[in-house]
Amino acid sequence: LLHAAAQMLRALMADRPDVVVCGTLVPAVCVWPVAWLRKVPYVVLVHGSDVLRGGRLYQAVARRVLRGARFLATNSRQTRTILEDMGFDPARLRVVQPGVDVPALAPERCAEETARWTSELKGRFVVLGVGRLIRRKGFLEFIENVMPRLRSTNPEVLFLLVGEDAGASLMH
Repeated sequence: LLHAAAQMLRALMADRPDVVVCGTLVPAVCVWPVAWLRKVPYVVLVHGSDVLRGGRLYQAVARRVLRGARFLATNSRQTRTILEDMGFDPARLRVVQPGVDVPALAPERCAEETARWTSELKGRFVVLGVGRLIRRKGFLEFIENVMPRLRSTNPEVLFLLVGEDAGASLMH
């Protein structure tokens, strides 16, 4: 974090941006003191895990950094509600749900995949789960605890899970 803060200070001294956007709370910790010194506003994209982690020191730093932000963009209505419950001004909160432009990724592959899945899923009741494949997302619990009950009343129900191993997001 100290190295990142030093890099941020160097960048803000060389160029004064209109605003700094932090993708999560971690870079915001580095941005916060530097942005304060240089009088540059910052925005934080807040994920549920950013505000639900434990520890008094972590929570104190998180609240201070988030309170210093011009706006907080949450990844869901649930995260927005958590921040409101923590006392953050609703006027400073915006829900910005992450998304991608799928056809721009690989149009020819998307068309093939869409046709294949459309024919396989036709007539079935589909429950869709989308997210990184990590324990706290609750996919395993959903499969173990909810799917058997759903299948008991509708044997054709299918749970379709879309996501990658979280480690894949750290590599390019």
